[in-house]
Amino acid sequence: MTLEARRSGDGRIRTDFYDSGHGSAYCIAEPTRKGTLITELTGEGEVLEQVLSETNDAEAALSEHLASEEIRVTETKKYEGVRVDAMCDACGSHSIGRELDAGSPEGIDAAPVVPVFVCHSCRAKYYQLGDTYLRRIVARKGDLFDRTELAELKANEAAFVEALQENVIRIFASKKMKRLKIGESR
Repeated sequence: MTLEARRSGDGRIRTDFYDSGHGSAYCIAEPTRKGTLITELTGEGEVLEQVLSETNDAEAALSEHLASEEIRVTETKKYEGVRVDAMCDACGSHSIGRELDAGSPEGIDAAPVVPVFVCHSCRAKYYQLGDTYLRRIVARKGDLFDRTELAELKANEAAFVEALQENVIRIFASKKMKRLKIGESR
């Protein structure tokens, strides 16, 4: 089966939805100064994966990331930014988007490990770190953890991820940045 994708004038490639193994998802491939940033998201805007490929060829990086899919890319003029199913705690609007969508991809020097979102109405900032994304970071960066932490992870992955989430909450609270609550209507 062929996965359709569109390349916008700024070089970003956005796929149609596909089954990611964690439900329906899509990818964005962005050629940056240091390679291609691949971001996999749900339809609600939750980041499932974010990795930097060393190649500046966004189509090749996307094909490598989605190895099980054949990708057909067509050209489009305008990039369609990430839509997030969330309400801003500060102003109540539903106009939250990915901070990286605000500029062109060639202006991206480094992608944050923790994805950042911003309210287009009041400029409030949020971080978004779901359990799926956090588990993938831990699996990819196991060398960042000591033996005791890895033993805790092996013994009870859910408790380990919950403890990591609590640490992240404390870090971002000190920066006065709240966790983005996707899919929770108020």
